[in-house]
Parts: sequence; structure tokens; C-alpha cells
Amino acid sequence: MASVFDKLHKKLRFYTHKTKNQIPAEQGIYAWYLPLYILFDKDGDSMQDQLQFVNKTHWYEAETESNSFQAQANLNWKIMNINISVDTKALVPHNRQREARWREIIADKDQSRLFRDALLELSVFSPPLYIGQSQNLRGRYENHLASSSFHNRVCDFFDELDVSLRVEDLVFACVPNKLPEKDRDLLEFLLLRMSVPPFSKK
Repeated sequence: MASVFDKLHKKLRFYTHKTKNQIPAEQGIYAWYLPLYILFDKDGDSMQDQLQFVNKTHWYEAETESNSFQAQANLNWKIMNINISVDTKALVPHNRQREARWREIIADKDQSRLFRDALLELSVFSPPLYIGQSQNLRGRYENHLASSSFHNRVCDFFDELDVSLRVEDLVFACVPNKLPEKDRDLLEFLLLRMSVPPFSKK
């Protein structure tokens, strides 16, 4: 296991729109992440408001294109369809001390820059929004920017929330490999089941 992770830093890379030309035109697995700098781009919002936006994004359900889920209950004598909505406000408990510290950081230019950069670096510690596999990682990146079901779901979702973000504002991560396509399909299947990225169709 140690040898795999010793080599991983040479393969796993993160890209933005400015570095997209460095994405390898090779086959492999990729993922999209929400860059957490957006927490500082909504001036006037409380820490709770901004965390709620992130929660809404990570609790998005691709099948219903919202924060609601559909389930079916079989009660033997009757089958019931149930719609369930996630209360994203309940996922962010209020904390006065942290809220006060948040506002102190935002008010200080130097502290805000350092904290923002640290938070942006740690975006990859949040759940991926989408996971996929491709024969050409750079080509798939361009495809998602131009037109794809993922592109449309992301843009529609952010438009609904009145947030000026697009796919090119997200972070693209990829790991090239030399596996045959059927094995990459299996890897993608396993990752989708284990990571449950919200903008991937299940």
C-alpha cells in the first residue's frame, strides 16, 4: 500500500480553468469539486448562510434535480410513493463564537486572504460533486465545459440559487491509468457507490 501512495502524488493532479491545458490527454478517472472560496464571495451572508449553500450543493439529488428524494414504501396492502426533502438549515447548527470569529476574519484583509487560501486548498477534502472515467481526460474536461448533462445540471442548479458559478469555476481532479475500458467502468461504478457524488446520475 505504501508504494501506491508514494507514487500517487505524481499522478493525482488538480486543475482549474487557467491550467486546463495541462490536463493530460490520457485515459483515467476524474472528479469535480466545489471550490470553497465561494464562501467569501457572498458578501453580507453569515457563516450559517454560506454553509447552507454548500450543504445544498452537496445534498443535490441528480435524479430529481433538487434537494428532495423519492422513495417507495411497500406496506403489503398498499404501495406508497414518498417525497423527502433535506432541511439544509438543520445541518448547520448555530454557534455564536464561531460566527463572531468568522466576521473578524472577513473584516481583516490579511487574515481573510490566508484563511481563504487555506480553505480553497482544502476543497478536495469535501465530497466530490461528480465522478467519471474517460479515454481522454482533457477532452472530457472540455466536453463538460461546453455541453453535457453534468454541465446542464450544475448551471441550472446555480441559476436557481442565484449564484454566479459555472462548471469552469469548479476544481477538476484526475488520475490517469492504463486500465482497459471495462475495468475503468468497474472502477467508476465502485467509486459512485462509495462516494455518492450528488451530480452524478446513479
